[in-house]
Amino acid sequence: MGTKKFVEIFKYTLLVISGFLSHVFTLFATLKFEFVKAELGGFVAYFGVTIEALLIATIFFIFYPKYAIGDTKQIEKKGYSKWNNINWIAIGGLLGYIYVVQRRSNSAKYLAILIDKLDKNIIPSSELMKDSGFSSKHPLWNKYLELKSNKVDADKKLAEKRKRKAEETKKRKAEEKEKREEEKKNRLLAFKKKYGEDATRALAGKIWVNMSFELYRQAQVIRPKGRKFGKKFENVVNGEERHKYRFDPYENRQGKTSYNFEVDTKDGLITGWKEL
Repeated sequence: MGTKKFVEIFKYTLLVISGFLSHVFTLFATLKFEFVKAELGGFVAYFGVTIEALLIATIFFIFYPKYAIGDTKQIEKKGYSKWNNINWIAIGGLLGYIYVVQRRSNSAKYLAILIDKLDKNIIPSSELMKDSGFSSKHPLWNKYLELKSNKVDADKKLAEKRKRKAEETKKRKAEEKEKREEEKKNRLLAFKKKYGEDATRALAGKIWVNMSFELYRQAQVIRPKGRKFGKKFENVVNGEERHKYRFDPYENRQGKTSYNFEVDTKDGLITGWKEL
């Protein structure tokens, strides 16, 4: 029997014996001593039950790794089956727990995953390389370097493409803004040319009787803080058609639309207005 095999047998035997003794110790301490007593025996019982609780919690984490905490998060990533880990924790007790948490990953399992990724031209993560023991001595190392180099070039080209696109977008937005400013300027000039002094008064926020409603409405559109048109109401009084226009709509407490300002007109001229 080789030395390595003997060491393995000795290690596993030690784990089984220590696990058996730890369970017996916990059972004996729990039955013999009362927890409520502040004596050495009580503390021993607490200690034993705490170890058992740790083992049970770890077995739970093996079944549901998303709830695992601390070092137990790494158990499912070490390349061993759930039942393998559970057996060592259940049979080996506290030493079995330490063994499962601290033992190294199964590098052969991770190396197979890494090779599969390289075959698919996928660059493996640094964590996977570490777990698999992949190094410059492996025959696929040059392919890894080639993939990594290609990725750097691809990332550089992508960064340049994004930069060009951002510059084009910025230029387009600047041109659109300039166009809007030009249209706004032309609209203002045309408005002033059409209405003369009345346009200046309207743009200053003035309103008066017999003011053209179209003049008022256009001025509100041009003004930076002009009133927002809401709704038109038609009405006939003594055979004459009149209109009400409401501005600055908002949602009231009942969830319906209300308005802050109302303008009355007759034959296209303003006859009155009021805050609502």
